[in-house]
Amino acid sequence: MKENFYQNYYDVCLSCSDQLNQCIEKLSSFDLSARPVAELSAADYSFAMLLGFVGALITSGKKVEIMLDKIHQIASEAPKAGDDIGKKIIKFLMGHHGDYIDSVPVEDINGTVRKFVTRQAQEAGNAYIMNGSRSGPHRIFWGHDILSFNKDNPFLIMQKQMPGIKGIVQVFKHLTADMFSKQGLPIPSSSWWDYSYTNEKGVKKVGNKLLDYCNNLYESIEKKDKIVVTGANNDIFNHMFSIRIQDIGVQKMGSVLCDRYLSYRKINNKVIQHQFKLIFSAVLFYMNSLLGAIKYHIPYINWSAGLMMIKELACLLCGSNMETRNLQIITDNLLKQTEVLQRRGNFLVSYVDRISGGTR
Repeated sequence: MKENFYQNYYDVCLSCSDQLNQCIEKLSSFDLSARPVAELSAADYSFAMLLGFVGALITSGKKVEIMLDKIHQIASEAPKAGDDIGKKIIKFLMGHHGDYIDSVPVEDINGTVRKFVTRQAQEAGNAYIMNGSRSGPHRIFWGHDILSFNKDNPFLIMQKQMPGIKGIVQVFKHLTADMFSKQGLPIPSSSWWDYSYTNEKGVKKVGNKLLDYCNNLYESIEKKDKIVVTGANNDIFNHMFSIRIQDIGVQKMGSVLCDRYLSYRKINNKVIQHQFKLIFSAVLFYMNSLLGAIKYHIPYINWSAGLMMIKELACLLCGSNMETRNLQIITDNLLKQTEVLQRRGNFLVSYVDRISGGTR
């Protein structure tokens, strides 16, 4: 009998000891010395803001804009026998001379000619792009919106001119080259803002609310000499509702530098990484807009930085919520283990009391 009693006592103590060891192992897994950086330092904040500010200076600079525009000019020219290696490479990668994405063959009194048309053009009589007394950027009205549901969708146009894979590749070459130009590429869905109207001559035309907004903004600006709104160019639209390669390039380069800095600082926490990149993209986006407004009276919109800012904010919120849920799960498990240990401890104390009192 005594043997059974002490055997049971031994088994209870052993079980309790195993429970305690498991709990200790669980707690020891939280190695405080090996924890990733829990927050950004002042130096981290400063570096992220510096990257964003320098990027904004580059994207709002006219010199970079002019330099990149030369690449587009070369890409838009027809191949020539006297072209050097550099021009040949540019024309091979981004050449788009004669693409119907820009202008299309239209029957005129003088025969077939190439004209810029609108999405609703039916004949030569309404083939011109006009909006009041000023013409707008031709790209917004024809062939440059990949989300257009009309006959001017660039993929549809090029399939008629160059069927198959060749036409698809040509669309990417053409649109990439246009992002190098001063005008940039109108943001996807820009065609959704179209509307029809009849001008003072009774000719049916197509207008665009985004372009109208830019023209109205121009009228409210005092120093109009710094802004171009005639011909094929509209500075306000180009810097507010267009995608330009210098914006994308600076955002991508800044993102790479952010990754290198986080790797150097050994910041492995995903939430903190997203926080760092959010600071960079937010400073780049808002400083770019501010510098444009100060220097040229146009709030320069960097759509690439804006999308990165939205993405990093979403990732930051999702990551924070996930960490909170994981901590809650760990806390609940520890509470359950603590409750089990407490019951085991109470049982052991009661058992010891019975032994010390000479009862069973």
